[in-house]
Amino acid sequence: MSDIEPASTLRITVTRSGGVAGLSPRWTVEAQEEPDVAEWLALVDSCPWDDEDADDDTGADRFVYTIRVLVHPSETSSDEPPVHEGRQTAAAEERGARIPEKKLDGPWRELVDRVKDTSKR
Repeated sequence: MSDIEPASTLRITVTRSGGVAGLSPRWTVEAQEEPDVAEWLALVDSCPWDDEDADDDTGADRFVYTIRVLVHPSETSSDEPPVHEGRQTAAAEERGARIPEKKLDGPWRELVDRVKDTSKR
């Protein structure tokens, strides 16, 4: 994701599922202006998205965090965007991961905590 245009629009959603009560709270943040987009992208890029062991070990009644990142490039991108129905549109980029709470550490914990804290404001 690090080669995304800086003037992109970014949305990060974190959903926690599991637990005895079975509730699924959701937190969302959006960024549309610099330097916010660049700061969030740096945090997103620091997470180990290709870690195949991340979604293992989800026992009964344990929390699991689903993290989704959606980036819409700016309309004034210097690259040629794809053509859709006769007009050019910029393609959105999406990432997602499921992380059991016991593996929610390091950059994952920092991302989840920051999304939760920011969405409460």
